[in-house]
Amino acid sequence: MNRRLIFTLVFTLVFLVSVGSVATFVPSAAKNEPPTAAEVTKSEYTGYIIKDFYGKVAVFRSGEDNPIQITDTLTYSLPELDRAQLSDGVTADDEAQLKRLLEDYCS
Repeated sequence: MNRRLIFTLVFTLVFLVSVGSVATFVPSAAKNEPPTAAEVTKSEYTGYIIKDFYGKVAVFRSGEDNPIQITDTLTYSLPELDRAQLSDGVTADDEAQLKRLLEDYCS
């Protein structure tokens, strides 16, 4: 009985190690999909992103999750086109462009 139990445990261990090794070398389907244009743009962009943050217009540094500025402008008060753009995120290359965009959205 002990030999049978040991054989079963060794066989199970070898099987699990084999499956784990194969899973490591076979890429998953998600890894083979190309990134979307939005993912590439936002991950490679190095300026600012203006977008909706809990109902207000906010400024983020590209690639960051926390805003560096939250305005008092409520996004629901903006025209539909502006709201749509802010839900996707509007990029600004530098502070001058950022200032112009904020004036457009917040005035």
